[in-house]
Amino acid sequence: MALRIFRLVAILCFPILLAACGQQSPPAGPSKKVVVASEASFPPMEFVEDSGAIVGFDIDLIKVVAAAADVELEIKNVAWDGIFGALKSGTADVIASSVTITDERKGQFDFSTPYLRAGQVILVRTADKGAFPDLASLKGKRVGVQISTTGAERMQKEPVELKQYNTAGLAVIDLINGNVDAVMIDRPVADYYAARKAEFAKKVVVAGEPYTTEQFGFVVRKGDAELLAKLNRGLEKVKDDGTLAKLEEKWFR
Repeated sequence: MALRIFRLVAILCFPILLAACGQQSPPAGPSKKVVVASEASFPPMEFVEDSGAIVGFDIDLIKVVAAAADVELEIKNVAWDGIFGALKSGTADVIASSVTITDERKGQFDFSTPYLRAGQVILVRTADKGAFPDLASLKGKRVGVQISTTGAERMQKEPVELKQYNTAGLAVIDLINGNVDAVMIDRPVADYYAARKAEFAKKVVVAGEPYTTEQFGFVVRKGDAELLAKLNRGLEKVKDDGTLAKLEEKWFR
C-alpha cells in the first residue's frame, strides 16, 4: 500500500515539477556594452592613428576606468557637433572627448568627477611668436576656434574676426596657411601641434599662458546614476593606483 501511495504521489507531482522547471529564468545573456562617443580629431586627447584605431589620452583613460569598474565598452568616433545629441538620443551612453565641465552643460547632463585640469591658449605661427602677448593684441585679427567649444565661447567676447571650424585640426591648418592669425585651443592640444605633430612642429607656437582654467569630465545622460557611479569608482581607482599619472606622462610629456 505504501508503495502504491508513493507512486500515486509521484505521478501527481510530476507535472507540477515540469511546470516549475519551465518557469525557471533563462541564463543571463552577455552584459550590454557601454557605447562611448569621442570626437577623434583632437590629438593627443583622441584621434585616429594610421591603423584606423582610435587612440589618445581620453581613450586610454576611459578604457582603464571601465576595466576598474568592470564595464565593457564600445568606442565610436562621433563628430563634435553631434556628440551631445548622440548622448541625448541614446546612440551613446558616455562622452569621453575632452569635455569641459560648465554650469550650462551640467544643466543638461551629468558629469563624472574631474580627471584633468586644462585651459585655453593662443596658438600662432612661429614667426608671430612675440606679436600677440595677450588677448588685447588680437583686436581686429582673425582668430580660429572649433565650433561649440569653450574656446569659441571665450573668443566671442573679444573684438576679433572669429572663424569657426568643425575640427581643431582644420583651424591649425588655416593658421599655417595664413588664413587666420591665431587659434584658441586647449593647452594639451596646442602643445601637441607645436611640439609633437611632425607636419606642424616648429611652424606654430603657444603664445603666453592659458586664458581660462577648465576641468574635463566624462559625460552621461541626466539621471544615469548607476553608470555615473561606476565611472567615478573607476576614476578613483586609477587615480589612487597611479595609472592616471602614468597616462599623463605618456601623452603630455
